[in-house]
Amino acid sequence: MGSIIHTYPVCTHPINELQQTNGQPPTNGQPRGGAPTMSLSDVMHRFKTLTTKRYTDGVKNNDWPRFNKKLWQRNYYEHIIRDENSYYQISEYIQTNPLKWQDDKYHA
Repeated sequence: MGSIIHTYPVCTHPINELQQTNGQPPTNGQPRGGAPTMSLSDVMHRFKTLTTKRYTDGVKNNDWPRFNKKLWQRNYYEHIIRDENSYYQISEYIQTNPLKWQDDKYHA
């Protein structure tokens, strides 16, 4: 499934993202059989796998802080945005949430 990332914060807990799917398979790459499609679950699985691998490499090679067994929680929360007002409210929350990081219980 093709998608567009509208907004996302950097360095915050939790990670929030606005992603729009267009219902179309990706158009880049070379076709080999059926068109590839990915569900949101597939996208999240790949994201978590890739970032865990890269973070583990950073722990081993760059002395990054270790993590206890799992870097990510098991599931994720999704919410379908149904109107423009809701989109703007959620987008505003995502963009301003990192400003509250110092008050987060996970902030060290």
